[in-house]
Amino acid sequence: MKLLALLSIATLALSVSACASSPDVDCGPITGTIPVADGQATADLARVQVADARAAALAATPGAAVTDVDLDEEDGFLVYEVELAQDRAAFDVVVDAGSGEVLCSERD
Repeated sequence: MKLLALLSIATLALSVSACASSPDVDCGPITGTIPVADGQATADLARVQVADARAAALAATPGAAVTDVDLDEEDGFLVYEVELAQDRAAFDVVVDAGSGEVLCSERD
């Protein structure tokens, strides 16, 4: 019985460890530098070019390829939402349209 309990604890510990090292990230609320109202996301407000947003997203996900870039409003801020793919994995990277900083990187 003690052996079963120890094996259960060891299995749980390994599962938690695997989840902790997972590349998935829960970004939570986004805080950017250009506040916008919903539907106000226009290219003339962005201070960062699309090419720079792509470069920032690629730097955050080495080896991936960009599949889509959209200028959008996220949590009231103007951002680029960059979708990337690598092997069978997909990634979403949120880049601040004002500073070029990567605000969020998630693996789908």
